[in-house]
Amino acid sequence: MKKKPIFIHALFRTGSTYIWNKFRQNGAYRCYYEPFHQELALLESGNTERWESHAAGADSIGHPLLDREYMDEYRQLLKPGRKGVPFFEKSFSFDDFCRSDPHPAQKKYVDFLMENCGGRIPLLQFNRSSLRSQWFKRHFPDVLHVYLVRSPRQQFSSCLRLAETKGLDIFLVMDLLAVSHNRKNCAAFRELARRIPLVLFQDPEFKREEAFYRFLLGLYSRADKYLIHYCIWLAALLENLEHADMMLNIDLLSGSEAYRRKVGGVLSASGFGGIDFTDARIRDYPDPFLEEPECSRVEELSWHLAAGRRRRAGIERLLSRLDREERASLRLDLEPWRVRRRTRVMPWQAATMAVRAARLSRQARRRFVAVERQDGGPARPAAEMRRRGGTRLAGRSRQSLPGRPLVTVVTVAFNETWALERTLQSVRGQSYDNIELIVIDGGSGEPTLDIIRRYADRIDYWQSEPDLGIFDAMNKGISLAGGEWINFLNCGDRFFGDDTVQTVFARDYADADFVYGHTDFQGGDFRGVVKAWSFDILWKTMVFTHQSLFGRASVLKMRPFDIRYRICADFDLIFNAYRQGRRFVLSDTVIASFAPGFSDVSRSRMAWEKWRVVKAHRNDPAFHWFYLRLFIRRLYRDIRRRYSADRQRR
Repeated sequence: MKKKPIFIHALFRTGSTYIWNKFRQNGAYRCYYEPFHQELALLESGNTERWESHAAGADSIGHPLLDREYMDEYRQLLKPGRKGVPFFEKSFSFDDFCRSDPHPAQKKYVDFLMENCGGRIPLLQFNRSSLRSQWFKRHFPDVLHVYLVRSPRQQFSSCLRLAETKGLDIFLVMDLLAVSHNRKNCAAFRELARRIPLVLFQDPEFKREEAFYRFLLGLYSRADKYLIHYCIWLAALLENLEHADMMLNIDLLSGSEAYRRKVGGVLSASGFGGIDFTDARIRDYPDPFLEEPECSRVEELSWHLAAGRRRRAGIERLLSRLDREERASLRLDLEPWRVRRRTRVMPWQAATMAVRAARLSRQARRRFVAVERQDGGPARPAAEMRRRGGTRLAGRSRQSLPGRPLVTVVTVAFNETWALERTLQSVRGQSYDNIELIVIDGGSGEPTLDIIRRYADRIDYWQSEPDLGIFDAMNKGISLAGGEWINFLNCGDRFFGDDTVQTVFARDYADADFVYGHTDFQGGDFRGVVKAWSFDILWKTMVFTHQSLFGRASVLKMRPFDIRYRICADFDLIFNAYRQGRRFVLSDTVIASFAPGFSDVSRSRMAWEKWRVVKAHRNDPAFHWFYLRLFIRRLYRDIRRRYSADRQRR
């Protein structure tokens, strides 16, 4: 039996590299790694070595260790002195993510790869083709089209874990990039754009696009990120149930011997025997990334977005291709979707979202370009937009020990030198010996980076890249934290004493979600130690500062700061956590010393943001009257302060 060419279609983090390598080791196949990979436009005959497989890199990203470079099969196709694989276009990667029209340029490129296989069987492993299955089936009917599918929660957890532990957020970035670039080409993404803001940013250089969407990623909550991911996952599943020749469940391939025998039998019957999957192992992520009600709500909404335009009978027919075990592994519970519910977005809601997206686009572009052209100099190369270091990258990671939980201290900085050094000295001067220090820099110039590099052997992880402000940077610190507890000691802040952390964690907080204490104010309207106030007045003001708070990492990772609040995101987090019944425990200790930076903050905006936070839970006249008076007083103070500043400048 003559063997067909094989096209493997998959989303990211589905074990496709493992499957591709299994066929590559056979020797009868010409196996092309990710033919739509954006960097194929930059590949040169002399630089394929950058794609070498080594133990540290393979372990970091969860890939099998290869016997030769990932891109080795492309080497013979490259033209000396010219960049890029012939006929490859950058737009194949993401701009055409959902394209189904004839597209002769894409057809020419895929034909070119298949024609240059040296007599071997072509195998193309795509990771950006899952929503082009109809196009591939129409133009390549004699190819075996295999779709790799994985539990959406496990797949998202894999992307999230890489971002949080390794700083590799590229997969989350590419999810956001895909839906943003294709929101007009895919009904599910159009519906998604009516609920969360999506921004289109295109550039001839992919690295600049990547930097921009990484810059934006912090705006989205974890629920938003999962909604984006699940919409892509579900739309791709329905597309491939309809057009792919074979569905391959990577979770079952990893965990079920019976399923491996079943897959082997199907491949043998199609003439592809001799591929051994007995060593298939894919990591399981038991820790939830969202609380169950929120996770299920996101999945239900995604069904209405991605499948709402299809007839229910058609959905049932497609899903009948999966047996009970496969459906269970993918958590395909259709009951909530069958229940009729109002999912229509009203015109004014769509208009509001369009305004939000436009505002976000303007804000992000201005900030992005400002950081690129920092200090009036030339635009920084895309490769320099993100720098990182620290002992974690050298393989030295900390972990909790009996009686000494790992405490992560996140320090956020931007163009600071002396103040940053003071904070770093305070953290490393603590007598508590199990502290993880993470520094998130907003893309500062060399003076700040010199300070960071000077302390690099005492910093567990640091990175320098553009961000959307202090709370976006703090969210990055949350995602990278490896400790049980997280404290935010930002640039210029200090612990009150060298034994502060030791004193706080001298007792066990097994049932606590947050531990808070008192604050030493070193500036502003008053100075001295201010004890934490009663939660009875939390609806009016912060009852302690975020510098004097230790939050349980698992709680903060599920609900980080909402950066729509430019000033009061910390108030929003604490207020909502308290309303949700999270347990706050007082440590009768002065935890932090800090100087309030109110001189350049609009206090009227601060009052307005606090009102927005509280009004979701309270709507009585006394509440509105309190904030109306507060807003007017602070607006008057802001106007007077600006008038005085203008007079001084004159």
